[in-house]
Amino acid sequence: MKHFTILLLLSLNATTGLCGPALETLLKQGKSEFKLAKYPEATRKFELAVKLYPESAEAHYFLGYCYSRSNSSDANGIPNSSLELTIKSSQEFEKVNQLTPKYTGELVILDPYSKITAEWGSIAFKYLFHHKKDSATWALKQGKMRGGFSDFFIAFNRMNMKHCSKDAFLFISGDNYTFYCLYLQLVEQYRTDIKAIDPGMFGSDWYATLLRDNFNIQFDMDKSSIDSCTYLEWKDSLISINNFSWTLKPSYENQYIFRKDILLMSVLKQNKFKDEINFIVGYPDEDKISLETVCQQHLCLERVSTFPVESNWDSLLQGFSDYLYLSDRINTNSLMEVLNFESIQVKVLSFVYTTHLNGDDKNARKLMSMFNRHRKHYGPSFSDEAMLNYYTNINQLFTKK
Repeated sequence: MKHFTILLLLSLNATTGLCGPALETLLKQGKSEFKLAKYPEATRKFELAVKLYPESAEAHYFLGYCYSRSNSSDANGIPNSSLELTIKSSQEFEKVNQLTPKYTGELVILDPYSKITAEWGSIAFKYLFHHKKDSATWALKQGKMRGGFSDFFIAFNRMNMKHCSKDAFLFISGDNYTFYCLYLQLVEQYRTDIKAIDPGMFGSDWYATLLRDNFNIQFDMDKSSIDSCTYLEWKDSLISINNFSWTLKPSYENQYIFRKDILLMSVLKQNKFKDEINFIVGYPDEDKISLETVCQQHLCLERVSTFPVESNWDSLLQGFSDYLYLSDRINTNSLMEVLNFESIQVKVLSFVYTTHLNGDDKNARKLMSMFNRHRKHYGPSFSDEAMLNYYTNINQLFTKK
């Protein structure tokens, strides 16, 4: 292997003539293999890159992703994932944050901070699935210690849970919500009554079992039916549960619903709509089994309208203010935190606009004034022009004479 490394380096330098371009060549080759899911080949390229160019944050970032994908290429592999590869992956992302606290290289999906969270959250799920709760708690604490599980996302997810009623459903989507709710419930023992579920993970063959065994989530299907569930042909159908009805439309090509849709429906049928149903901000409408048509905004949640939402304006203003001042906890080096905070701002602005359209100009103006006070405190910049234009257009509703 040593001779191979020397020969490859000589070959690269002969081709490019300089050491700098040799790194670019390794990165280009490694990325190409990574995108083709050739993880062993890509891993070798990036391992060589970090050996020859240890200060390359981008090489460390992609090497971390190679270890991660080799460990578990998708959610199906989580129960069989390796602690050794989790540690190796995490260490690469930790090195990225050490070298460049604000990573500016190419992203696969998550920034390095969020990827540390995802690595340790995934191994925690593995331990839970194998009935090792203490090990799962240890893994989540490791993630926090190593630079994942940020103060901002912990506070954001805690606030979402705070605004749910007792025993409510909280449907979540994405690593910075799913693993944080797990952290809050296992490590902090916060709001363990809430049924925090990521329906997107129902596509895996183990997640339903984990929820049933560890969080007492009940289905109206037996284990055999759950295990064999894949998809159903479907057409627009009226669904009625405990006197609440809506039309469930196909979620794929106007003719199918998938396993994740079927299992989400099964959970709701078993519960009979006794407990409040909430979707987190940003939850994709196409994954809500058509419930987006009967949801109302409640702060940074979308709540099925059969359950009441807050109507006291003093309470609403305080709630929105609490969300906006999570800006004090943002690690501005984390792209995921910056973007998530902007999703909070969008929710506040959309509520301002909806309130204005509904003729309640007085309260819309109060909320806009509160938003502007916060913006002055937090800073005027938005990450892109579209966000700035959205803010400007809504703010002008209240500044025109």
